[in-house]
Amino acid sequence: WRAVNYKKAIDGSDAVIVSYNHIKKDIIKYFNKPENQVFTILLDMQELWFDKIKTPDNSSLNKFDLPQKYLLYPASTWEHKNHLRLLKAIKQLNNEEIHLVCTGHQTEFYINQIKPLLKDYSLEHKVKFLGIVEDIELYLLYQNCKAVVVPTLYEAGSFPLMESIIMGVPVICSNVTSLPETIGNERFVFNPYDISDIANKIELIWNDKEYIKENIKLLNVQSQKLVNNNALDKIHNVYNAISSLNE
Repeated sequence: WRAVNYKKAIDGSDAVIVSYNHIKKDIIKYFNKPENQVFTILLDMQELWFDKIKTPDNSSLNKFDLPQKYLLYPASTWEHKNHLRLLKAIKQLNNEEIHLVCTGHQTEFYINQIKPLLKDYSLEHKVKFLGIVEDIELYLLYQNCKAVVVPTLYEAGSFPLMESIIMGVPVICSNVTSLPETIGNERFVFNPYDISDIANKIELIWNDKEYIKENIKLLNVQSQKLVNNNALDKIHNVYNAISSLNE
């Protein structure tokens, strides 16, 4: 359904605007859209859901019985979100201090694949899947976590990664699609198919004070790029250009 309707919209458009260059390449390759009709413009990440939250109360998290320190991965449990390899990395580390909290819609993949793996690996005491949480709860989970980890196998653009950057929460992520460009430094990315690589980056973001300090410093730079991208003017320029062609 998506493929058919995306093609209708793309074929009928004078210009296509996408967030990242990897999407532009896909539009050109799979939909045969001329390159000069596809534009990359990342929208300014402003007026986001967490901007509305004022003076939150940490007691909102009491019902979850969380560990004192934890990693956070907010994502629905679809297969491409790569929870299985993340859990295998946690198992490989074999560090009783490292806990993981996951939020998001729990799919059949969670029931059939993720939940049994938690039991097989005896990780129930180290990993919590909270399901869908309230905005205030998700905000507090971000603010109280040790770091965010985003091991996804594919994203057009990763909101958990962008949210972490804007909030200034330490974060590591996959080296796929738009994620390396978003975080801006290969030191903080990993191969999402390589369990040892995931484990290594987790250990660094958990224990290495200098690594964490450098990560936060980088986030301050990348945050400005996400928040102030001058998107409106860029979109106006595209619209004016195609309007002049049709006159």
